Amino acid sequence: MLTFKQPPRTQPKVYLLQVKTHKLSIHLTLPPTATLAELKQEAFDALTSDVAEPLTYTGLPPTEADVVPRVTSLEDFELCRAVKEKGKMTGEFVVIETDDLELKLSGLSGWEVLFVQFRDKKSGLLLPARFTLPPIDDEEEDAAPPLRSSIGGTPSNTTLGKRKAREQE
Repeated sequence: MLTFKQPPRTQPKVYLLQVKTHKLSIHLTLPPTATLAELKQEAFDALTSDVAEPLTYTGLPPTEADVVPRVTSLEDFELCRAVKEKGKMTGEFVVIETDDLELKLSGLSGWEVLFVQFRDKKSGLLLPARFTLPPIDDEEEDAAPPLRSSIGGTPSNTTLGKRKAREQE
């Protein structure tokens, strides 16, 4: 019996990482030589920018689920990965130790989704990761317009290619 070895996976040339918290998604593009500490610094820069403020489409004041906690230092939060079983998230998270390990050696995939766990200001303990995943179905998807029947000899979508010959005058 012949067995074929799979060629080794090539390392990605660029890491396109998502960092999610509350209703905020941060998209980071990093080279494979970037370290985990640099990844956390990039996430910190994004969390402290003015675009991290919540926007509500209803005009109502933002709820607790909308507001991302303010961070003032790298110690105020940790990046973590979701634990998955059979490709589905279990609800558990593993903190990524931020050190001088390069991304290509860290075990992160090129399209990894990471989550933020903030520290409680009083106790210093990690709070559970809070995030909202986008819906699978678009809620604002327009219903398909009703198909019109053939009027004046122009075919409708349902009769396309099934025209009868026109009478010659």
